[in-house]
Amino acid sequence: MIELAALGWVYVACALWLGADRPRGLARWPLLQPVLRARAAQAAATALVIAATLQWNAHEPGPAAFIAVPMASMACGTVVTVLGGSFPRGVAASAVAVLPLSVVLAAIGAAHG
Repeated sequence: MIELAALGWVYVACALWLGADRPRGLARWPLLQPVLRARAAQAAATALVIAATLQWNAHEPGPAAFIAVPMASMACGTVVTVLGGSFPRGVAASAVAVLPLSVVLAAIGAAHG
């Protein structure tokens, strides 16, 4: 369960990075248009990836977290990039749905080991 929660956090982090990206001077998502909100979203994305690494490492000690989390970042980044080009609202909706689900999975996984 902890691994799924960490994967969910990495997915949300990738979606936040996509939404806060400013290729033409404005963030892709209207909610993140101000520069401060975009920077806060990028900081939150970084914190989510760090939390996923720490959570995975706490559950499965050793080098697994340092291999699995970058691989999860690449996989989720690919999914977000492919979906973001054709269905950007789907990326936002799935990120909103994944975050609470990953918190519930983390709570279940922490209780059951």
